[in-house]
Amino acid sequence: MTALLRLAGILILCLAGIWARMYATQSFDPPPLVPGSLHSPIVAMELVRSPAEVRSLLRDPMGQHNRDVMRKQIRLDWLFIGTYWLLFSLLGLVLLNCRWPGARLLGVVVVLGAFAAAQWDIFEDLGILLVLDTPVGDLNETMPATIRTASLVKWGLLALVEAGLAFLFLAYGRKEWFPRLLTTAAGLSFAAASILGLGGLFWNRAIEWSSLALSLGLLAALLILLFAPGRFLAGIGAQGVEPGGPAPRLRPSPDRLLPQPERMQ
Repeated sequence: MTALLRLAGILILCLAGIWARMYATQSFDPPPLVPGSLHSPIVAMELVRSPAEVRSLLRDPMGQHNRDVMRKQIRLDWLFIGTYWLLFSLLGLVLLNCRWPGARLLGVVVVLGAFAAAQWDIFEDLGILLVLDTPVGDLNETMPATIRTASLVKWGLLALVEAGLAFLFLAYGRKEWFPRLLTTAAGLSFAAASILGLGGLFWNRAIEWSSLALSLGLLAALLILLFAPGRFLAGIGAQGVEPGGPAPRLRPSPDRLLPQPERMQ
């Protein structure tokens, strides 16, 4: 189980690297006209409401370069989707392995929610690709509506996943101040991301704040998952680990391999 947690930490690093690459390649020219209160042209494309908003984001009729940039973003997003699906699935398996009431139900919610969110994220990207490949004059109302619906379902499902992760990290019960600080910070950040994500279904600006809260939660989780996975398992009451005991061993200690005194008599 500790190996799975370290793998989850590595996946967080992979997510950060993919996101950094996506951010670095957003070379829009001319700059997109982002509608409403949103700031990110990528989020705005996910939540687009009409063909007019699509044209504003791509800056049609001179938007061919911006269309190419969006296609590159989606190619990187395929990697991003697969990585977060695997990360959340691993953390859901940890929840399934916990002994406290409701943990297994939350684990099911996280595992199934992560899978469903990834599926709707794929539908969203396919809808955006269809828009990018459609001539300016042939865009219709159905295309942006399809993208927006898939995006809202995705963000709603991710909010459920984040709520489950909040319970996981806030369940840490050991007294060491630094691991407890990290797990509390991660849990509260995931809870904030969940609340903001649900609010973003009605006021889309909150989705960008939800993404920021999720990033802070993953940063705090990264440290505990990579450097103290055994202590984390003990603190959350995972099966086979004493809640107040030491971190679990991956191998038996040398003295356990020696004959016991009773057997030598």
